[in-house]
Amino acid sequence: MLKSLIAYTLLSPFEHATDALEAALAKKRFMPCGAHDERTLGWAPPRGDEHEALAEVVAGHLWLRLKTESKLLPASVVNRIAKERMERIEQAGGKRSRSNRRDIREETRLELLPRAFTKVDSRRIWIDRADRRVLIEAGSPKAADEAVALLLATFDGLELIPLATQRTSAAVMAEWLTSFDLPGNLALDRECELRALDETQATVRYTRHSIESDEVRRHIQAGKMPRQVGLTFAGRVSCVLTDALHLKRIRFLELVADEETTDRDDDAFDTNATLAAGELTPLLDELIDAHGGPLQH
Repeated sequence: MLKSLIAYTLLSPFEHATDALEAALAKKRFMPCGAHDERTLGWAPPRGDEHEALAEVVAGHLWLRLKTESKLLPASVVNRIAKERMERIEQAGGKRSRSNRRDIREETRLELLPRAFTKVDSRRIWIDRADRRVLIEAGSPKAADEAVALLLATFDGLELIPLATQRTSAAVMAEWLTSFDLPGNLALDRECELRALDETQATVRYTRHSIESDEVRRHIQAGKMPRQVGLTFAGRVSCVLTDALHLKRIRFLELVADEETTDRDDDAFDTNATLAAGELTPLLDELIDAHGGPLQH
């Protein structure tokens, strides 16, 4: 299941026939690192590497998987070995210069790369064509930007922008934390982070603590603004909403978790994809409505 989401808005319909979709993705298919590659990324089958299809449609929603492989070569190791080599050169009467040190360090790095361990990672990308949204499983803007760059390189003419709403998330969360009145199926959970807007950036965090309190209200009245707030939706999903309108630590609660399975086979993938889209789509809709609706582009 998805654990974090950063949302984008499609500025035009995402309409690709299956064959055209697969052909476009195949041009950017994931390839493992070569001997001197530090990092590679590309598209991999959403159902797992033993499958062929690079795109899957479940209950009308399109699912992709971005896969990365990175060489683990700490700078401290490269610097230590390069320093030892430089010292030997100096002892033999060689010159010490900035360019020499730079060249030796680069030669050392290239020599060590083929022997470095690798780390493989992947993240899901969910394209909701009906609502013109792209949801990227990413815990940071940097990770989301990488996925967006690959999407733009894969699909000619694709236009998408970060999800933007009429009201800022910080202002909406501040209102919730002072009135304790949330719309629809949203409810405050037991977590929030507040930060001062002045140069002190004084920060207060509440974890597993009631945030429907006068203490939290006083912090906001004193000028601290919410950076993130824990929420539950319809008693079925919990998450942390950030002031950038990102969702973190998404968790499907007991009522839903009983239906969740691990992605070990095709039926499990379909079940999890259907659950994720079915539970998170109304949550996203309600959050956007609570923020005054989307900005018009």
